[in-house]
Amino acid sequence: MGQDGGLTIYSLGIETVARAWEANPDGPPGSSLITPAKPVRVRLIEAPIELR
Repeated sequence: MGQDGGLTIYSLGIETVARAWEANPDGPPGSSLITPAKPVRVRLIEAPIELR
């Protein structure tokens, strides 16, 4: 949520899901402990929806 109380929703499409994962124990604080072995391609499938 934004500072003004609004919420923006993004509809994302994923062409292929990750099937192989790698440990990421040395990642920055708050990051995932596992990451996909190959990059996952994500695309915006429609305009963002803004709720106020």
